[in-house]
Amino acid sequence: MADKLIIFDTTLRDGEQSPGASMTREAKLRVARQLEKLRVDVIEAGFAAASVGDFEAVQAIAQAIRESTVCSLARANDRDISRAAEALKGAASGRIHVFMATSALHMEKKLRMTPEQVHEQIGLGVRFARQFTDDVEFSPEDASRSDFDFLCRVLETAIAAGARTINVPDTVGYAVPEEFGERIRTLRERVPNSDQAIWSVHCHNDLGMAVANSLAGVKAGARQIECTINGLGERAGNTALEEVVMAVKTRRDYFALDVGIDTTQIVPASKLVSSITGYPVQPNKAVVGANAFAHASGIHQDGVLKHRDTYEIMRAEDVGWSANKIVLGKLSGRTAFRQRLQELGIELESEQELHAAFQRFKDLADRKAEIFDEDIHALVSDQAVHQEADEHYRLVGMAQTSETGGRPHASVTIGIGDEETTSEATGNGPVDAVFKAIEARVASGAELMLYSVNAITTGTESQGEVTVRLARAGRIVNGIGADPDIVVASAKAYVNALNKLHTPVERIHPQPGV
Repeated sequence: MADKLIIFDTTLRDGEQSPGASMTREAKLRVARQLEKLRVDVIEAGFAAASVGDFEAVQAIAQAIRESTVCSLARANDRDISRAAEALKGAASGRIHVFMATSALHMEKKLRMTPEQVHEQIGLGVRFARQFTDDVEFSPEDASRSDFDFLCRVLETAIAAGARTINVPDTVGYAVPEEFGERIRTLRERVPNSDQAIWSVHCHNDLGMAVANSLAGVKAGARQIECTINGLGERAGNTALEEVVMAVKTRRDYFALDVGIDTTQIVPASKLVSSITGYPVQPNKAVVGANAFAHASGIHQDGVLKHRDTYEIMRAEDVGWSANKIVLGKLSGRTAFRQRLQELGIELESEQELHAAFQRFKDLADRKAEIFDEDIHALVSDQAVHQEADEHYRLVGMAQTSETGGRPHASVTIGIGDEETTSEATGNGPVDAVFKAIEARVASGAELMLYSVNAITTGTESQGEVTVRLARAGRIVNGIGADPDIVVASAKAYVNALNKLHTPVERIHPQPGV
């Protein structure tokens, strides 16, 4: 039998550190349930000590997930580890992921500790975590720039203290594959008790080599990869789950490893994370991009028609791609709608939420003749956005006009607290006019950093999904809106972003982690 490669997903922790990608507890639960359907081995649910919100999210996921191990990150101190342990109570399988920086640069400039102090603290931290669970993981932050002899010493100590997974992170994306693979191989040879732990890799994509470095680590003996859906993560992102999983499955002849992932859930997971975080997937993205299985070259098209294997190394349906399927119409009833939600893996927590979703579905069906699975995902996400936001601002109504040669004009009625107010503005386009009309009353002072539109399905009746990224005083938020009318979707997204800016900041990331 081939060895198993453990897939450790950190979308909910490291992925959430992308600018504006912060998720609510409810959004994290939706993603966690999809990761469980994907059969991810370990779900890193968050950094429980970072904030009350993070703690509650980890706690909720630990109680909801039964098939995957649920993990919380913690610095190597008693407070962080205790919070992680408390949040993980009730988990069917829980893991505490302890980390501490080990590079000279981080120890001197960030921790302001000597190497000996760091060495001692790592042993104390792992031993303390073992009081709560046998499943303890340790990561030496910035391992790829750490002194090798010192790294060997601290990893030996972590294993002796009870760490059963040793994760080697390329925290700043500095490594290259041959070098990183050799480092993993040599660590396993040099650390005397290396056979007592599973070795893991966590690579960032600053130089575009996160997947390559992770796979090099696997060839050198690592049996866990830490990754995220769509490669989401701070700066240039993390190792993309969909890429490493399909690389190992497609090239089983080379890697000789098994993975437990249900690959048909990859595309649904990608779409869910994209819609919740407001980070669109670029069309040429491997595995989950819209063009991943498209063939434009005549020679390629001819070859694929004659025999798929000529230009396809994977089947689109194996990763969850399928032709858009009309599932419901305006005459469909509540029972059929509920059944389709279940088939799509969408879980609503109450009858009130189901009723609200059904009403939104009926409203959409009156405007759009053909309802696809993607439309249902979008309307549920849009409903969740409005339920989760502190709706200080509400889009009550709007009208806009534009004509060739004329300057677009918009009139927008906004609810602010308990009051409603209407304002008008002109702009370079209808969306610009709407945004200016909103700002005429709100005066948020925010800078528009990103405006992105994606068609949810094919055809001219497709809903548009709009992402708006706003920044103010160093804080960045993503707003999302969906509607068959792109201008309305844009207004929804802008108001959603304003509500997030209005919500007090409670999350504190004292350190970004590995």
